[in-house]
Amino acid sequence: MSLLEVLRAPDPVAAAGAVVGAGNVRMTVLTDRLIRMEYAPDAAFEDRPSLAVVNRRFPVVPFEVSRRGGALVVDTGAVRIECTDTSRPFSRSTLGATIGRGRSRAVWRFGQRDRGNLGGTRRTLDGWRGDHRQDILGFDEEKGELLVSDWKPQHLDPGLLSRDGWVVVDEWLPADRLSPA
Repeated sequence: MSLLEVLRAPDPVAAAGAVVGAGNVRMTVLTDRLIRMEYAPDAAFEDRPSLAVVNRRFPVVPFEVSRRGGALVVDTGAVRIECTDTSRPFSRSTLGATIGRGRSRAVWRFGQRDRGNLGGTRRTLDGWRGDHRQDILGFDEEKGELLVSDWKPQHLDPGLLSRDGWVVVDEWLPADRLSPA
């Protein structure tokens, strides 16, 4: 199936060849640089679409898998993820990744703050300039122009681009907030 066909008919369930698991951990290799990592105490994993990723049925890319004891390593060549204990929830000591090679290599540990994140959006980019927002206050009918506030700094949520070389999108929701598909 071509990438164009995949985009025309999204499917939240990844191809079987892209999914690897060990213990209570499942990893889905969506591309050589996009890996979905899941921990489930009962090993019952979630396959419904999420807000950021409605389609996981991508063409399978080559990757290597190593299982040793309770550890799982997935290496795409661009990203190497190591989970040292697949029986416990992810933590700084059990989950990490190496992204890239050589001098441009970045290292990530679970829970690490993404200090280089370039920010995302709250709703749309209307009325925004960088991380500052200008609100519409009304309309001056005599002059025929909008009345707007001064530019005010606003916090932007993390986005999908970072100077650190990696981004984590955490789409976890407690079970009582998940709605049936």
